Amino acid sequence: MRVYALRIDTEAEGIEFYSTPRTEKDFADDVKETDRQTTPQFLKQYNLQAAINANFYEPFNEETQKTPGPSNLLGLAVSQGQIVSKNRKGRPAFLVFKDKRVAIVDVQDDSDPPAGVETAVAGKHIVVKDGNVLPQSDESLAPRTAVGISKDGRYVYFVVIDGRQQTHSEGATLVETGNWLVQFGAWHGLNLDGGGSTTMVVQSPKEPAKVVNVPVGQKNKPNTLRYNGNSLGVRAMSLAP
Repeated sequence: MRVYALRIDTEAEGIEFYSTPRTEKDFADDVKETDRQTTPQFLKQYNLQAAINANFYEPFNEETQKTPGPSNLLGLAVSQGQIVSKNRKGRPAFLVFKDKRVAIVDVQDDSDPPAGVETAVAGKHIVVKDGNVLPQSDESLAPRTAVGISKDGRYVYFVVIDGRQQTHSEGATLVETGNWLVQFGAWHGLNLDGGGSTTMVVQSPKEPAKVVNVPVGQKNKPNTLRYNGNSLGVRAMSLAP
């Protein structure tokens, strides 16, 4: 099992979270919310230092996985304080507030997010709550993308796990994903879109952006990228060119 983790100190000076903004072309709720792009494209376009894929999205098929185009996100997405995709019951969300507080919330209805949310993305399963790994009915092995928060709320964890590669990494269950989050220091944890979407990219000072894991974005072929509905990234102003 190949696991990659990034710890982000929210109290560090100049740290900003960012997610894919609304499409600029004929935005429509639940129809045309974002423009699909790969996670490296997202990182480069918005001058970020690290990024992972985020929400599940639709339409989802062989053609949309390999091409840019409009997407509808499943669950909450907020970019720079603007709602990109509305809350959806059963789609828990990771929230970043304007005052830099972070939270993972279980969404019980389709109401608006709390006031003051600056950035948000949604997943499908809360895998860690109050330091405990939660049981899950889905026991399948798959590539995974997850986000976690430390008990004091200071640290955010981006975690990706490679999968569908027998000689490299077969993947993880949701429970195993939760266990990894706890091992890295998370008190709360959320599973985001996984499978072929799973990607982590990092931009180091004076070096080109690098995809640190081995995505299987196209027909489970290693080192191929998928065009995802949105991504979640972090900008470190002290490191940005």
